[in-house]
Amino acid sequence: MSKSDFDKFLDEVLIKVLEVEGLENSFKKIALVFSDFFPNSKIWFAEKLGKRVSYLTGAGQESFLKAKEFQLRDSYLLYIENIELNEEEKKIFIDFINLIIYLRDDSNES
Repeated sequence: MSKSDFDKFLDEVLIKVLEVEGLENSFKKIALVFSDFFPNSKIWFAEKLGKRVSYLTGAGQESFLKAKEFQLRDSYLLYIENIELNEEEKKIFIDFINLIIYLRDDSNES
């Protein structure tokens, strides 16, 4: 993926996430913008509760390919399939989502 495409995606997703309140709504916006920018891919978020993984939200086209799992902050997980992000893009995207979790997760409030 070209750097400019990824930059455009980050710009758009940041704008959309700032328009909503709450972590689940932020995850929904991230998933929708991701599926708009990368229409042949799929993304979803889950939360690990003990040994159980609970689906939260997602978007995209089912490809029946093996999804890549990424551990996020706290007990959250990210799954993406049918897209190749280079190492720098993965790190930036994961760091971005972790920042959103930190800012929007109610359990982080004192």
